[in-house]
Amino acid sequence: MSYAYIVFVYPRETAISGIDEANLDFSAFNVSAGDVTIRRIRNAIAHGRFSFSSDAQLTLRDNNRNKTDPFEASISAGDFGNFIQSFAGLAKRTYFDGNQDSANNTMQVDARTSRH
Repeated sequence: MSYAYIVFVYPRETAISGIDEANLDFSAFNVSAGDVTIRRIRNAIAHGRFSFSSDAQLTLRDNNRNKTDPFEASISAGDFGNFIQSFAGLAKRTYFDGNQDSANNTMQVDARTSRH
């Protein structure tokens, strides 16, 4: 969870809002309330609203102040690790690597911005 905190919470909600969620696969999440989004995952982690079961299932929960917009989703610890890696890769390509060739999912870095 430490890595998840660093990836989702530390950059601030405004920094991760620029990531195109259409490029993420949320299919491993078993959603029982609300819609799974990066903001909901971030809020659950930031506010400590998550738990692990004895069979390594992570459950994330979020709600608004009025308790009128609940979110709850579960995912295996292994699948969540894979999701974090996908999100971190997408964030890296979005903010640091320049252009991404979406047709074959390879990165193309502008040589003028590369540092040695």
